[in-house]
Amino acid sequence: SNSFCTLLEMPVFEATPAEVHNSLRFEADCTVGTVESHATASIAAAIKVGDQVTHIGEDEVTDRAELRSLLSQLSDTTKLQFTFVHGNRTAAKPTAADFETSVSLNGTTCAFAAARTGLSKEEAEEEADYRSRMEAFVKVGSKGSGAGLAEFSAAGSAAQERTLRTTLRSALAKVEPGRCVIGIGDAQFNPVDEVKILAEELKRTPPVLIDFGVKLRHRVSKEQIRARFVDAMEKGKWFVVLRSTKSIVLLGYLGALFEELHENEEEKKKALHSEARLIICGEPHPHFPPALVKGSKCLQIKTAFAQSSLMYESVASSMSALRIASDQDTVQPNKKVKIASAVQVVDIDPREVSKQDRPPPRPQVNVAGTVKQKATFAALPHDKFFGVSFAGSRSRIALASSLGNVYIVDDSGSSLMSFHAHDAAVWDVSFSSESDFVTGGEDQNAVVWARDASERDALVCRDVVKCANDVYAVQHSASGRAVAVGGLMPKITIRGTETGKVESVNLPTSNQAMAAVGTDCVVSGGGDGSVFLIDTAACKAISTCTQHTKKCPAVTSTGHVVVSGSFDCTVRLWDTRSASQQSLHTMKFQHYVTGLAADENYLTACVGDNLYLWDTRNLSVVLGGQPQAWTGLSRAVCIDASSRQIVSASPDGVARFWTFAGE
Repeated sequence: SNSFCTLLEMPVFEATPAEVHNSLRFEADCTVGTVESHATASIAAAIKVGDQVTHIGEDEVTDRAELRSLLSQLSDTTKLQFTFVHGNRTAAKPTAADFETSVSLNGTTCAFAAARTGLSKEEAEEEADYRSRMEAFVKVGSKGSGAGLAEFSAAGSAAQERTLRTTLRSALAKVEPGRCVIGIGDAQFNPVDEVKILAEELKRTPPVLIDFGVKLRHRVSKEQIRARFVDAMEKGKWFVVLRSTKSIVLLGYLGALFEELHENEEEKKKALHSEARLIICGEPHPHFPPALVKGSKCLQIKTAFAQSSLMYESVASSMSALRIASDQDTVQPNKKVKIASAVQVVDIDPREVSKQDRPPPRPQVNVAGTVKQKATFAALPHDKFFGVSFAGSRSRIALASSLGNVYIVDDSGSSLMSFHAHDAAVWDVSFSSESDFVTGGEDQNAVVWARDASERDALVCRDVVKCANDVYAVQHSASGRAVAVGGLMPKITIRGTETGKVESVNLPTSNQAMAAVGTDCVVSGGGDGSVFLIDTAACKAISTCTQHTKKCPAVTSTGHVVVSGSFDCTVRLWDTRSASQQSLHTMKFQHYVTGLAADENYLTACVGDNLYLWDTRNLSVVLGGQPQAWTGLSRAVCIDASSRQIVSASPDGVARFWTFAGE
C-alpha cells in the first residue's frame, strides 16, 4: 500500500474503520462533509472538510455506498490506509496540444475538426438581432424609462407568502378580456408548468404556447402566430408567449396584432371571447411594445430556491445523510410530495417592463471544431448533480441531486419545477412521460412517481422497489412496458409498468449504469467492467461483453450499436447483432470515462473533467470538446441532435448547456 500511494503522489492517513465512523461524515461522492469535534487527532490533522477519499488501501472508492461496503467487510480494529485528494486543488489548464492528442481510435491518434470561419445564415441573423437590441439599450441607457423597483418593494415582504399560481390566478381575473398579464424576470425561471397546472385547476382549455427563445429554424412564423392568436381570442384560450424578448421582432408583430384587435370596440366584442387572456413572459426590454402593456397586470418573478420549501426539506434530510451507516428510507406507496416552483412574485409598475439594467447577452455562435457553453443552472447551495435525463420531451431536462432533489429545467437552463424525492442522494431518474417517472437513490429505493390526479401541484408515489443496496441506475425500456433498476447489488430488478410485477435478473457483479436498446432491451455497465444486454420482456441476460478491465459507469446506444465507457480509460462500441461479443472500435483516453450519451449521428463523452463530441460516421475526427469543463467526475450527460445541444451535470453543483455545430 505504501508504494501504491507513493506512486500516486497523493496524501494519505491511517485509521481503523471505527475511527473513521466516529470522526468523519461523508457526502455521496466521498467528499468529507463534516470532521467531528471528537475526531481522532491524526484524522483531524490530516483531512479537512471538502477533501475527497479516493482509495482504501488499493481499493478505489467513488461514492459513499462503495466506501460503506468496503468498511463493513473489515474488522473495526483493522488499520487501513486512506488515500484522498485536497478539495481546494486546482489542476493546470491543459494546452490545446495536450487536449487535441488526448484520444486515439484503434491505436491511432484522432484528429480534431478544423474551426469553421464565417457565419451561417442563422448565426448572422442572431448577430443582427443582437446588434439591434444593443443599439436600443445604448439609446435608452441603463437608467430605463420607468421608476425603480424600490418604489414597489412594499409588496416584497409578502412575496414569499404568494405562490406564482395564486398571484397569476388573481392577475388573470383582474385584467379585461384580451388583455395581458406580463411576467418579467431573469432567464432562470420558466413558468410554463405553473401555467399548465393553473389551467388544469380551473378546468380550462389547454393554453396556446409559443416560445420566442428557440433557435431560428424552429421558431413559428408570423402567419402561424396570427392564426394561433386569432383562434385563442375567439375560443377563450390563454395565449402564452415564453422568452418573449428573445425576438423583439416577433414581439413587435404580436403588439401590432394586439392593437388591431382592440382598435375597434364593436369588432372586438364580436371577435373576443370573455375568457381570452394573454400571458407574456420575458426579460425587461426598452422596445417592449406599449400596446401590450396598456391595461396589463405586471409581475416580477425571481428564482428563490433558498427561500423555498425545498431548502428546508433538503437540509433536514442531509443532516442524517452524511453518516456512513445508512438505513433504508421509509418511502411508502401513496406518499405525496409537493412540486416547488421556488420563485418570489411581486407586483410591479408597468413601466418596469421597458427597463433594462444591463446589455443583452451576445448570442453564442456555433463553430465546427468547438463546443461552446451557452447557459448554466445551479440550485441550492452545496447541492451536487449526479444524474441527468430528458424529462418526457427533449425540451425538458431532469437533474438528480445529492440532497435528494429532482430539478426540472428547460433547454435553456431555466427552472420549471423541483421537488424533494428521497431523503438521500438521487443517483438517477428515468421518464416515460412528463408526468410518469422513476427515481433511484442512496436510500436503497427506486420510487415510481406520477402526477397526482386530485392535487395537480403534487406528485404521488405509486410504488417502491426496495433493493438491498444503493440504486445507481433506473431505465425505462423504449416501449415503456418495463423499467429496469440496478445498483450495488449483483442483479437487475425489472418492474412491469402496467402490471407492477417485479422480477430479477441475477448478474455476477454490481450495476453502474443503464441505457435503453431497441424496443425492450437495456444495456448495463457492470462493476467488474462487463457489459450486459438484458431483455426486459423475457427477464434474462442475452449477451455479455467482457473486454473492459475495470468498472463501466457509462453506457449508451444508437440504433443497434452499444457504446460503453470504463475506468480503464476506454470507450468501446459493440454491435448487438454480432455473436462475437468483440468491440467494433476502441477509443483510448488519458482519464476515466464516466459518462456517455448518443443521439442520431452524435456521441458525447465525459472523460475526467473533459467533454468530447464525435460524429459516429467518422470517429477518427473529434468534432469538438471542452477541456476542464467542470470540477470532479461527471456521470451525467445527455445530447439532443435536433437542437445541437449537450447538457452535462456534475458534482460541482452546476448543469451546463453546450451548443455545437453539425451537418
